[in-house]
Amino acid sequence: MIFNVHGGHNRIVPGASGYFSEVEEDRKVKDLVITKLRQLGHTVYDCTDDAGTSQNQNLANIVAKCNAHKVDIDLSIHFNASGGAGYGVEAYTYDNLGSAYKTATALVNAISELGFRNRGAKVNKNYYVVRKTVAPAILLECCFCDNAQDAAKYNAESMANAIVKGLTGQTAGTTVTQPANNSAASGGFLVRVKGDLN
Repeated sequence: MIFNVHGGHNRIVPGASGYFSEVEEDRKVKDLVITKLRQLGHTVYDCTDDAGTSQNQNLANIVAKCNAHKVDIDLSIHFNASGGAGYGVEAYTYDNLGSAYKTATALVNAISELGFRNRGAKVNKNYYVVRKTVAPAILLECCFCDNAQDAAKYNAESMANAIVKGLTGQTAGTTVTQPANNSAASGGFLVRVKGDLN
């Protein structure tokens, strides 16, 4: 399959915050999802925008990047917030008729297996990304970053594995990366380990 994947918002116009920052964690999850999908043989384009200086420009940049590729699914990765009251996973599509809604349902089902409340796949024609992209699009709210229970359950690696499972039905291996302070110049390296290795 062919995917566009991006993290929502950027550091100039950040999204939600609470126990953790949406813009920091959606990048972590996005990078892991892209790596895992590619390891499984899928084609993935990273359509994340870090240049837009307003919400409108950020969204327009993302959609322009998405529409530059012919793909099966556009996936926008987000984390929700609601003053600490909301919790769980939900996903939004333009309508409930096509592949995006079916995939959105699979995504929320896979993520709910991690212990998050399944808030379901929903239709929202107002979200810019699901309205303006050419390919079927999904805006995924992985969990609530300002809810203590969701924050305690959240892990970028397991979230990325669930997303890959929801998108493809395939199980991805664990992605192992070097610590940030180890550079290639100092002899550091990157190791990717598949989950079925002993």
